[in-house]
Amino acid sequence: MRGRNKAVLAVAFVVAIVGTWWLARRTDSDTVAPVVDEVAAPADQAAASELKAIPSAPLPPLDAPLDSVLNDLRRRAAAGEPAAACRLAAELSHCSELRYRRADDQRWLAQRQAALRAIPNPDVRETAMKNIEREMAERGGRLDAIERHCAAVQTPTPQESVEQWRRAALLGHPAAMRQYASGNAFRINSLMDTLPMLETYKREAEPIARRLAAQGDFSMAVALAAGYNPSPMGSRSLLAQTLKPDGAMSLALYELAKQTLANETDLRYASLRRDIDTAIEDLRANLSPEELARSRDLSAKAFVDWKPLEVKGAPERISTTGGQRDVHRASCATKADGPLAAAIEAP
Repeated sequence: MRGRNKAVLAVAFVVAIVGTWWLARRTDSDTVAPVVDEVAAPADQAAASELKAIPSAPLPPLDAPLDSVLNDLRRRAAAGEPAAACRLAAELSHCSELRYRRADDQRWLAQRQAALRAIPNPDVRETAMKNIEREMAERGGRLDAIERHCAAVQTPTPQESVEQWRRAALLGHPAAMRQYASGNAFRINSLMDTLPMLETYKREAEPIARRLAAQGDFSMAVALAAGYNPSPMGSRSLLAQTLKPDGAMSLALYELAKQTLANETDLRYASLRRDIDTAIEDLRANLSPEELARSRDLSAKAFVDWKPLEVKGAPERISTTGGQRDVHRASCATKADGPLAAAIEAP
């Protein structure tokens, strides 16, 4: 009996790790919108102000080999097509992640093999082995498809990748605005390589994020609410680290998000609704009477020019701590409102 209990625990361990991997690998997708940037140097300010968005033509099929469409995407991005600029950034980021995904799979397999060795029952071990082999075949197939898609393409440096996302964001594509404003364009494994670019990002992140939220982006509105929240958090997104704590604004944004969810009947949003309610209760309990009054004034006046917030995507993709999922390259095939460069005032 004791041996069987160990076998059950080992199988549970395998399943738990598989589930954790799947959650970690999920990505987000969304729409596109334009923005204007503040830059450190006057030359950079001039370059940003000269960004001109032009209408985006249909993008190449997602399954087209990247090498066959890369030059066209570069040309269209340079000409000012927001969708093409977004797709270019997303495609190259997609290819840049391949080696890390390969390494993740190797680690995953090593963990599975260790779990198999802990299963004493031959029948249970054989079943677990077949499940692992099936999963590895699926993983291998997905990575092989990425490898074929990215064949012969030289991936950008970390600096080039950030700049590509930034340009697409300034041209007003919503997906690119989310990727850049959230800080996802910066990768923790290459953060020191892009350190000088964080100064520019620090000035641009808030206006871009607010512009996107004003276009009706629910996820970014919640991210701003979390970023303005003065309550200490163990982990803060790059966007949150650029924002000055403002409890009144945080509460007003959370209230706006709560109103948006009021008519959402999908039970999957229950957890998100509870998290927002908890944040609201915490802020109400800790803000001064003056801050509470200012929050009510913000709720009445600050968002009158905003489009109604629209909840998109699965609820688990919306974080009340300010983090954002990576946008998918398919998200770039959407309409942008126009360039953002002129919308952000230089300091």
